[in-house]
Amino acid sequence: MIQERIDEIAPHYEVTAREFGAALAGYSVEQLELVLDVFNRLHETSVRVTALRREPDTD
Repeated sequence: MIQERIDEIAPHYEVTAREFGAALAGYSVEQLELVLDVFNRLHETSVRVTALRREPDTD
C-alpha cells in the first residue's frame, strides 16, 4: 500500500528533485554535511516550537 502511494506521488516531485540536485551540485561533501546539519537543527527547533505553541497559556 505505501509503495503504491509512493509510486503514484513520486512523478510529481521529479522536477523538484532534479532542480534541488542541480542547486546543490557545486557543494563539497563537507558543505553538504553542514547544510544537512543546519536543516536538522531547524527541524528540531520547529518541532520544539510547535510543541510549545500547543501548550495552554498559563498567564
